[in-house]
Amino acid sequence: MLKYLSGSSQEEIVLSDKKIRAKIRTSGLYDSEWEVEDTKQAQGRKVEEFRRDAATYKVIIDFLGDKRERAENANRFADLCEEDIFRKFPGTLFLNGYKIKCFVIGSEIGAKDSRTRMERIEAKIYAPYPVWVMEEKKSFYPDSAERREDYAFLEYPYDYSYDYSRPKSGTENWYIDHYRDSNFEMTIYGPCVDPKIIVKGYPYQVNDTLEAGEYIVIRSREKKVMKYLSNGTIQSIFEKREKKNSVFKRIPSGELILNWDGTFGFDLTIYKERGAPKWI
Repeated sequence: MLKYLSGSSQEEIVLSDKKIRAKIRTSGLYDSEWEVEDTKQAQGRKVEEFRRDAATYKVIIDFLGDKRERAENANRFADLCEEDIFRKFPGTLFLNGYKIKCFVIGSEIGAKDSRTRMERIEAKIYAPYPVWVMEEKKSFYPDSAERREDYAFLEYPYDYSYDYSRPKSGTENWYIDHYRDSNFEMTIYGPCVDPKIIVKGYPYQVNDTLEAGEYIVIRSREKKVMKYLSNGTIQSIFEKREKKNSVFKRIPSGELILNWDGTFGFDLTIYKERGAPKWI
C-alpha cells in the first residue's frame, strides 16, 4: 500500500485503492543510488567514501470514478502537498511498512479518458534525506511493573530447574535484524535521577532529574535532547547530555543486552534505514 501523510495537517490520503491508483512498480520508488567519491591513482581509482544525495521520484497516479470523485481526490491530494510546501513541513510517504520524508514539488497532467473515467498526473517527489525507514520499537519497564518479556532465543524445549529466560533486574535482551547500525529515538520516563542506559556496553546518559509524569526524548539523527514537563512545557536539555560518551551514537544491529538500574522505564525505537524499501 502507498499512502501520503501531510506534515502540516497530519491528514492521510491512500494512493493505492479503488479510486486512486499509483503505478508503484514503475515509479522509481525502488531505485537506489550511491554517489562515489574517489581519487585517481596510477592504476584505476581509490574509493574514499560513498554518500547519498537527495532523491527525486516520479510517480504516475490515476484518479478514477465519476467527474466529481476524480476532482475531489485530485484537489485533496494537491492541497495537502501544497500546504506542506508553503509551511516547509515534509510529508511522509509510506510503502510496504517503510516510510520516507518528502515534498511533492510538482505534477504534470497526463492522459485523460472520459470513457474509463480516469484522470492521470505524474507527481514529482523530492526526498532531501533519501532513505526509507522501518521502525522497530520495544518498551522496557521498571522492575516494579513486572512486565518484562521472555527472550525468544532462550525458549528451551525441556524444563530446567533454573529459569534461563528470566533476566536480571534492569537487564533485557533484544535482537535487531539489520545489516548496519541505526538511528534511534529513546524516551525515558520519570521519576528518575541522571538516567543511564547501557546498550551492548555503551552508555547513554542524561544528567537531569525527572519527576513523575515527565520524560526525556533523545533523537539521534536530529541530535536533540528534549525534556517534556507535566505542565506541557518542552525544554531543550542538550547541554545536560553526558558529553564523555555521545548520546547520539547509533545503535548496533544484532544481539543487544540493555542494562539500567531498573528504577525507571523507557521506550527505544530503532530506525532501520535502507536506500529503497524491500520488495514483497
